[in-house]
Amino acid sequence: MTTYKTILAHAGPPFDAGVARVAVQLAQAFDARLVAVACSGIELLLSPGLVETGNETLARHLMDKIDVASSALEQLREVATVAGVAVQTLRLNGRAENELMEHMLYADLAVVGQGLERRQVRSGWRTLPEQLLRNASRPVLVVPDGYAGATCGQRVLVAWDGSAAAARAVSAAIPLLSKAAVVEAVTYSTDDGFNVPGEIDSLATFLSSHGVYARTRFLRARRNVDIGEAMLGHARSSGANLLVLGGYGHTRLRELVLGSVSTTVMRGLQVPALFAH
Repeated sequence: MTTYKTILAHAGPPFDAGVARVAVQLAQAFDARLVAVACSGIELLLSPGLVETGNETLARHLMDKIDVASSALEQLREVATVAGVAVQTLRLNGRAENELMEHMLYADLAVVGQGLERRQVRSGWRTLPEQLLRNASRPVLVVPDGYAGATCGQRVLVAWDGSAAAARAVSAAIPLLSKAAVVEAVTYSTDDGFNVPGEIDSLATFLSSHGVYARTRFLRARRNVDIGEAMLGHARSSGANLLVLGGYGHTRLRELVLGSVSTTVMRGLQVPALFAH
């Protein structure tokens, strides 16, 4: 992939100013078409004959949800207008994950919020980006809740584990890596000895063939230290403002038993991250 031609942004609700700023910045940087989607979710409240009963309370509730979705689109449009970026807005009525997965088929990159403020306390709950990544047709760029930065991608940290998911993430990120001032690729040793220094050097060679210079580091995590937490710590100390990594490359059973680096990173983000499944 040499550039992004179409960027899909989840406008909400609720509206996320960080998502809007990052999506608009990327559309501007790559001269890409920007499509913003807001999902009212009212289809979940409708059943045959329910609306025809004339329930005024239900009708007001449905209109309120439509108004909130429309407002989110308008707020994103305002951010785009200030930046001089044209945006196509779509107000849809299904579940956010379903509507976004459908429209991701026709985009190069999806930009969504972290969504932790909507967390529900129940076993097995997943955030919106986690749901998207399970069946993702395209890479997903996740913006942390409350992200105050106007841009991302100047200093990029690539997390490499030699997996197919990581390879897809790197390929999807090449347009961003090509524009970055600093690219650092890191790999961590694991208990099973999967990662070896030679692999990170091979990644650097691959990136250089695309005109991307990446400095490499082979890091050894201390015993009993979560790799995801170590990665987040290194991102903070290195000043990275974008992470690139594979998402959910193992089976769900392994993730359930051993935990998931993807989930740890996704829920601990302080800067945007590009994931690919």
